[in-house]
Amino acid sequence: MKKTSLFLLVISLLCIPALSRAGWVIVTKVKGSDAKEKQETLYIQGNIMKSVTDFTIIYDMNTSEFAMLMDSSKTYWKGTTKDYKDGIVEMMKARIAEELKALPENQRPYAERMYNDALDKFISGVGNDTVKVKTEVKKMNEKLTIATYTAQKYEVWVNNIKKVDMWISEKINIAPDFNYAAFVKFMKELTNSRSDLAYQTSPEYIAILNKGFSLKSFDADNSITRETLSVEKKQLDNTVFDIPQGYRKVTLNEILLLQNKKQ
Repeated sequence: MKKTSLFLLVISLLCIPALSRAGWVIVTKVKGSDAKEKQETLYIQGNIMKSVTDFTIIYDMNTSEFAMLMDSSKTYWKGTTKDYKDGIVEMMKARIAEELKALPENQRPYAERMYNDALDKFISGVGNDTVKVKTEVKKMNEKLTIATYTAQKYEVWVNNIKKVDMWISEKINIAPDFNYAAFVKFMKELTNSRSDLAYQTSPEYIAILNKGFSLKSFDADNSITRETLSVEKKQLDNTVFDIPQGYRKVTLNEILLLQNKKQ
């Protein structure tokens, strides 16, 4: 082999790891039950996902942390699922204290027991793992072209009730770049709502998402439609997932209040 050919081969082999680490930029249109539309841009690479809408959320599956950012006020909150749940508990305690203070004194003991019982269940997660689900994924005789990609329609049924319509493209696979199973587990810990996400952890549901990317979906429970507008595979600079300089860290309560105002 000539030296020039060997040189080109070495360069090609060196480029392979870099290409395999390339990330994704996916722009999606989201329409809710109120018929209002908003655009979401996802940046995905190295097991980190950044979602940008009216505000920004960064999920890091490498550290099991996430951050919420408000560009308008240049503020952010960052922590683990435990940090988030601890913050929610403190907010709930403050709200309970306000509610009890507003009640007549003779009604407070009963109300306090009820509130504290609900709070204890939230903290412990008792009752959230009791729901048993049977998940079926059905391949339908329908295909759509979405964002220049051909997508196959699937229906997700849970306990004989249709939950989601999905149009999957096997030409797009983000599984090597983002661990969806770990993400669902993360979200379950975050929300403490295991029954709501039970079907999403089923082998049947995980298998269809590992098969390709959902370019369009309709969630029957929440009447939410998501449709992909564009997909680009590219190497992302790691700074894309950093907290920008000059942003001020605030409490969980503050960032959630700011988000609610934007929604």
